[in-house]
Amino acid sequence: MSAKVHLVVTATEGSRTVEGEVSVGERILDACDELGAPILFSCRTASCGVCRVHVEEGAKCFTHPSADELETLSIFDASADERLACQLV
Repeated sequence: MSAKVHLVVTATEGSRTVEGEVSVGERILDACDELGAPILFSCRTASCGVCRVHVEEGAKCFTHPSADELETLSIFDASADERLACQLV
């Protein structure tokens, strides 16, 4: 049995909040799919930037961004708290 963590996702459009338990090591985008959280996405490979999210708490618990993720975030002039949900583990 894998360890679980509590995830809270708040969508800015419609102010909808979804929360639930997800497995440690799971991609946030996949967890959002499971929980029914309204996260937009397209490529799942850090190339389109559609799934940009703001990490409000727990940033130190996630993996560090890859070079591909950093490159895509820089194209969109992302803030320091933005990550790509498809790459966030």
